[in-house]
Amino acid sequence: MKRNAWKSVVLAGLCALAAFAAAPAQAQKSFPPAIAELIPAAKKEGSVTVYGQSLNPEQIQTINKALNAFYGFDSDLKIISGLHPQKAAELVQGARMGAKSGIDVFWTASEVAMTMDKAGIIMPFAWTKAWGLPADMSLGEYGLRSYDGTLAFVIYNTDLVKANEAPRAYKDLLNPKWKGRIAVPRAPTSFMYMSYGIGEPEATDIAKGLMGPQDAKILPRFPDVRARVVSGEFAIGLGIDAFIEIRRGAPVQTAPIDPVILSPWAFYIMKDAEHPALAKLWGWFGVAPEGQKVLEEVRAISIVSSKDTDIAKFSAGKKVMVVPHDFIEKEAGARNAKFADIMGIK
Repeated sequence: MKRNAWKSVVLAGLCALAAFAAAPAQAQKSFPPAIAELIPAAKKEGSVTVYGQSLNPEQIQTINKALNAFYGFDSDLKIISGLHPQKAAELVQGARMGAKSGIDVFWTASEVAMTMDKAGIIMPFAWTKAWGLPADMSLGEYGLRSYDGTLAFVIYNTDLVKANEAPRAYKDLLNPKWKGRIAVPRAPTSFMYMSYGIGEPEATDIAKGLMGPQDAKILPRFPDVRARVVSGEFAIGLGIDAFIEIRRGAPVQTAPIDPVILSPWAFYIMKDAEHPALAKLWGWFGVAPEGQKVLEEVRAISIVSSKDTDIAKFSAGKKVMVVPHDFIEKEAGARNAKFADIMGIK
């Protein structure tokens, strides 16, 4: 081989080696065929809009960076949120009028998803069947379980409640010493989820006790309950956890109630999704260890089986009950109506 030709071969090899070395490590990740075949289309789509979590721009950027590193290409992740039941109703009404949702993935709980599914605005994509995932990762036919919610949890202010006095069972909320010191959200869902784990009769007694002799205060939203327990206005709050606040050093803890009743959330692809390939890749990322890690880091949310997460640590040694979609489908309507009546809300 001539000297100049040899130089060209060597130079080409060095360039190829440099390009390989410079490529992101995650770009070399090996994906199952069903996932790998989505990547070319997802690259062309370039962005994905997810409705579901209230996050600040820095948190969204952190998740977006992890998503891009996972797949080895840049995409623009948008995460928006609001009141889920109202948004679902708005999307159903809009679809009837021919309006586009503008959303690729709706990240929500079974109750909200059912409203949209019945209206036919969710894409009929069975994640677990398509990808061979465990059956317990399915939330309904078209939902991919993404994290286990805490709408049946109880928190307490550590300046007002000693650890050995903290509720360890829901019936402990009826102790007379907590009269007027408990906050609950203006929603019956906490009691509905509670009823799955401890039975409807006991949950009914607790709801009646809180709304009656205990004089529990009903607050507009779930975050209001957390904020006003942290501030010390109330000693105990129902319907939320305190994992993020604990990390920040706030005077609050999650009450060690057993059983641990979990209300899972899932990813649902909208039927009119403009970025369906990236929507599916978002789902795969969200349930992968890398996705679970960043969701835990940013928002302290994960599936209870994900290792080294707040909810996994909290649940260790306790009876864990994940409320199934079938229960929501069959019982949620009637039970929510019953508990709403007890609470005096419409």
